[in-house]
Amino acid sequence: GVGGFLLGGGLGPFSRSIGMGSDTIKEIKIVTADGKLVTVKDTDSRSSNEGRLFWALCGAGGGNFGVVVEMKLAVDRLRGPNVVAGRYQWFARPGEKDLFDQTNFMPTMNAFYTTDWPEHITIDSTWICDLRQNSGNGVRFLTYFNGEKTEFDEIITDKIRHPALAAQLKRRSLQE
Repeated sequence: GVGGFLLGGGLGPFSRSIGMGSDTIKEIKIVTADGKLVTVKDTDSRSSNEGRLFWALCGAGGGNFGVVVEMKLAVDRLRGPNVVAGRYQWFARPGEKDLFDQTNFMPTMNAFYTTDWPEHITIDSTWICDLRQNSGNGVRFLTYFNGEKTEFDEIITDKIRHPALAAQLKRRSLQE
């Protein structure tokens, strides 16, 4: 849950706009392996044992240092009352040999990966390839936007030059 997310660093859909989850940790109480209750804070000197333990607990340690029994966190605000989120899977259409053979696919993806996206938008992409068959290949997009749907749509229209992909990303992303 939340403890694992934060102690693992806390990379989330709004990390670009509000930071990592671990950035919100102010204080952690932990029972160490020798049974001591230790409290570490973000204000502890980084050169102290407490400061090093705090740093390790915020995702830098790669391990488990005891049992966390309490955390104090800072709360960040989103830009507005709404966020936009969605999912779209871009597959080859029936009759096409392969999505990756299309002359417009690779230029579209190269432009997607080299675009200077605003910090309030995150679009995760996952390449889907089923080697057992010669169809069903594509890309899955997960969209997250810290703002209103109208602004999201404007950004997609401006940044994605493939009209069909832009239309689907806008259509399949909803304000919540």
